[in-house]
Amino acid sequence: MNRPQQPDESGLPIYEPDDHAAYSTEICARITGVSTETIIRYHQQGFIRPLSDPDSDSDTDTDPCSGSEPDPASLVFDDEALRTVRKIEHLRNTCGVNESGLKLILSLIEEIETLRDSLRARR
Repeated sequence: MNRPQQPDESGLPIYEPDDHAAYSTEICARITGVSTETIIRYHQQGFIRPLSDPDSDSDTDTDPCSGSEPDPASLVFDDEALRTVRKIEHLRNTCGVNESGLKLILSLIEEIETLRDSLRARR
């Protein structure tokens, strides 16, 4: 992790993650300025996916052998999850967006990014 840049409008320092970085739930919370419970809740709501989740299309993260939920503290997230948490917090704090709105907005952002990538590939 590199040194933080100047804080953004929320007052939180901005970190640019290293390539292939992996962050525990606690570190992810510390970097983004939210609680670990918030990180876990965003994971449970499907807003962010951990690196340790082998099936990204799965609605649940149950262990097929034990049938139990994984320990949330053992989840590991990448820099994309950090960016998503910051987007969510920005939308919630500055725009007052609720959970349904977040799902729609994040889905549209993902679709726009996919379309942009497709256009770039055609050029």
